[in-house]
Amino acid sequence: MAELQLKGVRKSFQNFEVIHGVDLTVEDGSFTVFVGPSGCG
Repeated sequence: MAELQLKGVRKSFQNFEVIHGVDLTVEDGSFTVFVGPSGCG
């Protein structure tokens, strides 16, 4: 059994912040994908 926890994740490109402090828990056996506006991840 495993679990992945991400807390306060941020990403920016120079002064443009694209991810604003995301908290995420991925439970064991689940499948999670981050995608952008165009649908590519």
